[in-house]
Amino acid sequence: MSKRKTSTKSEKESEQNEKEKKGTDKQYMLWNDGIFQLDPYFEQIVQGDEDNKYRFICLQCTKNYNEKAGGYRDGLRKHLESQTHSKKVPTDEEDAYWRCIVHLGGKDPRPPKAKEESDLSEQKEMELYFLLADFLIQNHLPFNATENLLKLIKSISMNFDPKLVQKASLSSTTMTNIITKCIAKDMKEELYSHLAQSPFSLIIDETSDLLGGTYLAIHVKYIHPKEQKITTKLISILQLQSETTGAAIFAKIREAFPSSLKLDNNLIALCTDNASKLIENGNLNLYNRLKAQIPHLIHIRDLCHIYNLIIEKALDEAFPYYVRQFLRQVSAHFSTAQRRAKLIEVQIELGISEPKGMLQFKEIRWNNLLDLSKRIIDLWNPLIQYFKKESSSDLKDNFNEEYYLLVNLLHLLLSHLHHYIIYFQQENLYYSKVLSKIKESYTLACHFVLKSDYSHCDFTKAFAILLTIQTSLKIFLQQMRT
Repeated sequence: MSKRKTSTKSEKESEQNEKEKKGTDKQYMLWNDGIFQLDPYFEQIVQGDEDNKYRFICLQCTKNYNEKAGGYRDGLRKHLESQTHSKKVPTDEEDAYWRCIVHLGGKDPRPPKAKEESDLSEQKEMELYFLLADFLIQNHLPFNATENLLKLIKSISMNFDPKLVQKASLSSTTMTNIITKCIAKDMKEELYSHLAQSPFSLIIDETSDLLGGTYLAIHVKYIHPKEQKITTKLISILQLQSETTGAAIFAKIREAFPSSLKLDNNLIALCTDNASKLIENGNLNLYNRLKAQIPHLIHIRDLCHIYNLIIEKALDEAFPYYVRQFLRQVSAHFSTAQRRAKLIEVQIELGISEPKGMLQFKEIRWNNLLDLSKRIIDLWNPLIQYFKKESSSDLKDNFNEEYYLLVNLLHLLLSHLHHYIIYFQQENLYYSKVLSKIKESYTLACHFVLKSDYSHCDFTKAFAILLTIQTSLKIFLQQMRT
């Protein structure tokens, strides 16, 4: 113990002499917790001194010798290499200890270890897969990112030293700067270069957030000059603030492109939904403002929006409203965590190995009603058991054969039409494929609404018949309303 006190006194005298040579504390290196990012072992053995921002406290020596031990940040490596510290390092921590010495610029004097035999067992392989699955779930990543994530891991393991990977430290702020200031800038310049070489179309859509903010998403679709395939890219998401008129959107679109890129050279088409500020209101709308400067510009209504409007109109005019109301009420009933937990309990009691939760109803989501109807069909029997216990709810009376049949019918009809919305969201669609799919939807409609005599008619006949029905139906509805 006496040797320890003499050594501590000597260290303190040495530090005091060094301090006197340098002048003041301000000439010393500041302690920085960033050292913990170099190796997690640092956090086990050292910490900053709360009484002096230039000093550290050695947790290991303080514990071993029952007195406060440490020094200035400049002398951290010297302290760790000292006999006072190193002789007390536990055997099972030696590898971590020497890693820290190397991080601080020192060397590991030990002979290199023989390479351990790799563990390629099936159990270890399954551990890897479960680790990847956990990462996807915890970070809310889509399952189709699995293959690319695994490719990234393989690339890192092949091209980077494990020590470098272990040492690497990257914050979300740094990554944001890398993407926005380095990668994004180069990618945009490359994209503008492609648009200068190829005809392209603008695809724009307006949306809003929960706080009432209005935004405009601008995409371009063009033929990639190198790959020679149809490519869709996001140009920008712009905040419209309080101005959402055709003039304001026109100005925003102009701002989204550099002045060097002349839109009137290669812009050939504009694709939008049915918003009046985009395609109606005479010369004030966005399309006509662009058309005045680009005479060859054509307008195309987005097919996904069109088919979604077909679904909405068909539901409003041809399907019992009370069925949709039933779906909304079932969804709303499970808005509390307690009720959701009870539904899971019922499924477990029924022996269901993979219990499911209830989905929320969201009016603006295209496929929400489709997904909700499917979920209620899947949970029909558990829901019956649940509402038997829930005496306060009137919904239990609706879980009968009639409602079960109508919910299934609704799901069947929705799945047929939503298929087209999903199909038209693909990127590399050519006109021939689009036209073929539109014709298919018309002939399918004939099979649904016409007699069996017309079930095999081709598109031309189906289109003429449906057009006649539509005209007659409009006249009939007008007469009924008057």
